Amino acid sequence: MAHNYERDHELNMWFVAATESWQELEDTLAAIEAKTGLTVRNMPKLHEFYVGLYFEI
Repeated sequence: MAHNYERDHELNMWFVAATESWQELEDTLAAIEAKTGLTVRNMPKLHEFYVGLYFEI
């Protein structure tokens, strides 16, 4: 898991999950639902964007 955000909104918890397969992702999301009792909405990315961000050190 990465990028876990809590928000003041109906969809108040947002996180990014990465797995090696779609089945592993579905299993992971189902496990989160089972452990929390909350509905997990799978919203896969539609496009990947690259933002070149560089900091001069």
